[in-house]
Amino acid sequence: MDRSREVHPIRSNTIHESHRSRRRHRSCQPAAGWPTQTLTDDSHPAIAHLGPALFTKYLYFAGAAAPDHPSLILDSCVAVALVDIGWISLHPETGWPAETYQWYCSLLARWAQEAGNLRPDLFERWLFDHSSSS
Repeated sequence: MDRSREVHPIRSNTIHESHRSRRRHRSCQPAAGWPTQTLTDDSHPAIAHLGPALFTKYLYFAGAAAPDHPSLILDSCVAVALVDIGWISLHPETGWPAETYQWYCSLLARWAQEAGNLRPDLFERWLFDHSSSS
């Protein structure tokens, strides 16, 4: 019997505690909320399909569009665009460690500052729109 499509309930207290933890970190460094505790011992997500790319979307939207919110979206389209412009250590097909995500958020924050205090998410959107994979 194929059990690959079975739905397995998860403990709601685990999700609620994880959500509370993320909200505590939403004004801290982006990597502070990285989903290390959402992975099981065998590196499979505790919540199916909640990998690094989707989790960065969660962190971004947890900031409720606050201009000073440090978390940005990093998905394969953005990663491809970064590789296209020369970031050689980023591999679009693999997950990214917390340090890589922190470097990415810091890079876009620096670009935003250098461009005249623009919002870093404008640069993220530009990367997404100009990715060779989108």
